[in-house]
Amino acid sequence: MLFRKKITHALLLIALVIPASMGDFARDIELGRRYMALDKYEDARQVLEPLLPEHPEDRNLKNMLKQIYRATKDNEALLDLIEEDLAASPNDARLWADAGQLYLSMGKSDKAKDAFDTALEIDPGNEGLILMIFYGYKAWGFIDEGIDLLLRARKASGEDATYSLEIASMHEVRGDWDAAADEYGLFLKRYPDRFSDVEKRMNEVAADPDQLEELEEAVNKLRETGVSGDRIERLLARLQARQGKYIQAVQSLILAEKKRGEKGMYVLGFMREAQAAEAHEAVVFGGEYLESAEPRISSEAALIMAGSLRAQGDIEAAIAVLEDLEDSKTPAIAAGALTLLGTIELYDLGNLDGAEKNFTHAIARYSRVPGTGAAYRGLTDVYLRRGDFESAENVLIERRKVAPEDPWALFSLGELTFFRGVADTAG
Repeated sequence: MLFRKKITHALLLIALVIPASMGDFARDIELGRRYMALDKYEDARQVLEPLLPEHPEDRNLKNMLKQIYRATKDNEALLDLIEEDLAASPNDARLWADAGQLYLSMGKSDKAKDAFDTALEIDPGNEGLILMIFYGYKAWGFIDEGIDLLLRARKASGEDATYSLEIASMHEVRGDWDAAADEYGLFLKRYPDRFSDVEKRMNEVAADPDQLEELEEAVNKLRETGVSGDRIERLLARLQARQGKYIQAVQSLILAEKKRGEKGMYVLGFMREAQAAEAHEAVVFGGEYLESAEPRISSEAALIMAGSLRAQGDIEAAIAVLEDLEDSKTPAIAAGALTLLGTIELYDLGNLDGAEKNFTHAIARYSRVPGTGAAYRGLTDVYLRRGDFESAENVLIERRKVAPEDPWALFSLGELTFFRGVADTAG
């Protein structure tokens, strides 16, 4: 606060020492610009507004005042300037669009529509202008007007898929999921390589469970529109996951992979997502499906599945899967299997010796493999449970050597020093 006061005083001093040769107008313009740079818009307004009557044609002054009015949300003052500009330049489409936006913000919807229509008559093919008007309609809840605008623009363009995602978003606001799905279908037929754009929309669309189910049914109907490949199944999987129907989502992705002819292309990544959502039954379902995939995929899927088997309480099945993976030729898989085996021995079975064996093996062979940090944590916990503080300290020191950026090791060393001191005092 003190700093800003000093800056303000400095600006006033600068205003006084600006050479008189610059003239009062130039000096005030410079002072107003510096106030604006500090976001002191009211101060800038007091300096600049009195200049307008004597310099009504000065474009720089008017643009500065427009910026001030936008920043202070004085729409009436801003509209006055824009209407003055329109009187002088009636064929400026951007000015008409700006006026329309302000009319909407002031509740003058009829005048807004007239202004927008005028802008589009002047420059009918300007996509940036069309979208500017569309988002104005959308922001103020004029759904029908926004859809009508884009449908007219689409017809003029001659392309069936033009503005399809924008139109779909308006149908979603209105809850017309059939119409939204039809727009998705048009988009995918025109841009088959841009599935991720539609998938992103599926993730972002705000809908309650009933609405998501309606959208799922609508997407199913896209098959009738001729959308080919695996895109419908992938869309369905996204919607099913959002409804918590993870097994159905896996089934949809399996169908997508069969169409694609690449096993594991979608299901493997989705298994991680399902596991994070604690949908362990779906993870196991996906893992069993991928058992016959190529070794790189099947082994990674099995490791993920073992974690979910453990979460479901099926310890024996988890151990059986992990024992097949502990000698994997892929370091990350072998390290992950040994670490999870150690975790099960320690926390589920209470077998300190078995846990020590697996954690030690993981560290000895894969100390620098990402994810092995969990083995260091587990081995440290083994020694702490035995009261072997020296061995625990050695593990932490070794971890610091291998991964000096690991904050857990540094914190744990400090914590261990504290507990050793307490133990020594008690002893």
